[in-house]
Amino acid sequence: MTATTTPQTRGLRLPVLGTLLHAGFVFGLLVAYMSYVPDAKRTCDEFGLTLPWLTQTTFKLSMWVSDYWWTLVPVFAVFGVLDFVTIWWLGESGRFSQKAWIVGVALLLGAIGTTTAVAIELPMMKLREGLKN
Repeated sequence: MTATTTPQTRGLRLPVLGTLLHAGFVFGLLVAYMSYVPDAKRTCDEFGLTLPWLTQTTFKLSMWVSDYWWTLVPVFAVFGVLDFVTIWWLGESGRFSQKAWIVGVALLLGAIGTTTAVAIELPMMKLREGLKN
């Protein structure tokens, strides 16, 4: 341990980094839902595509996020604090628990992003295929 690193500050490093990682994933999802998904919706609407349930649901969620993003600010602030506290608290039982939480939440957020990308890309693939012929 160096002179500048105390046990308290070392104990906060992983919770801070984990919370920032999760916030980055959430920010990426919000950007996708507020910019990429509406563009895809406009394209699907222009071509009158019949959309699968997952794509329709993704579009509805995107429209809600775009219209009511301001309601998510306090919700995400509370979840950010709870995420930090959870990671910090899990440190009491060991770093493995902290890392498992960080990785688990990151995987969940990544799965949401992947599902969103698949929901958007499926009709786009059909559209590109139809335009080729």
